[in-house]
Amino acid sequence: MASDGSSLTVASIHQISPSKLATLLSGSGDQTMTQSTSGDVTTLTTVKTDDAPPSNAAGPSDSTSIDAAFGSAKSIAVIDVRDDDHIGGHIQSSKHVPSRSIDERLPDLVEELRDVPTVVFHCALSQQRGPQAALKYMRERERVVGQEQDKVPDGEAGEHVQKGKDGRKKQEVYILEGGFVAWQEL
Repeated sequence: MASDGSSLTVASIHQISPSKLATLLSGSGDQTMTQSTSGDVTTLTTVKTDDAPPSNAAGPSDSTSIDAAFGSAKSIAVIDVRDDDHIGGHIQSSKHVPSRSIDERLPDLVEELRDVPTVVFHCALSQQRGPQAALKYMRERERVVGQEQDKVPDGEAGEHVQKGKDGRKKQEVYILEGGFVAWQEL
């Protein structure tokens, strides 16, 4: 594979467990998600205020926009890159972007997800298609947004949000550990 000068690799993409993702997706404003970084490890911590069970019922398909799929409070986006194996169920509110079409859809996907702080990619097992799609997405976003991250005041006393040179918020990209198969085992 040719090098594009990027330091991003599949190994540099963090994984998120199905149970952590279910917790993040199960609430609608009834949880607090904090993010801390220590060295090269980013940790998401969620505090739920209710016990709503996770749902893996049918949700929006690939023809659904991110706005419709995730509503106005888009804090997390789940991108399902399975191809024909998408038949048989999917994670509620996920967006289906088949891996065979990811290359031509990347520019639009980067734009649609521009302000979503957390994006999770998956395929059936998250061993090939999911990680590769996440890597392609991160490289495209890096190309569009740029590598420079400047601290810009967020308006809150003492708080800052990292933003790129185009003013977009920094984004964390994850791979769903074990893919859709592990999700179904919840």
